[in-house]
Amino acid sequence: MVASNSYFTGQKMFSVGFACREYVPSTVFGHMHKMINSILTTTCDVRAGFSGGPVFSIDRKLLGLTVGKLNLGTIHFVLPSTEFMETINKYIITNS
Repeated sequence: MVASNSYFTGQKMFSVGFACREYVPSTVFGHMHKMINSILTTTCDVRAGFSGGPVFSIDRKLLGLTVGKLNLGTIHFVLPSTEFMETINKYIITNS
């Protein structure tokens, strides 16, 4: 299930990914920090290898995909699902 665009500061979330050199998935928890130019920022402590991995709300709805992190502090970037679902739905319908 994909979340609607109801993102809010402090929202609990978690990210799942395969950190580099690990062969089992890791889950990290955090909160939404704020929205910056259509990108969510979160305190989930993602690691190298998490890029492209899903970020879920605490009720297991897809919020977006991990796209990066700052090397300063604990701010990490998430592409919201609302930004790519139209493209995915178009692909499903047209197969191109």
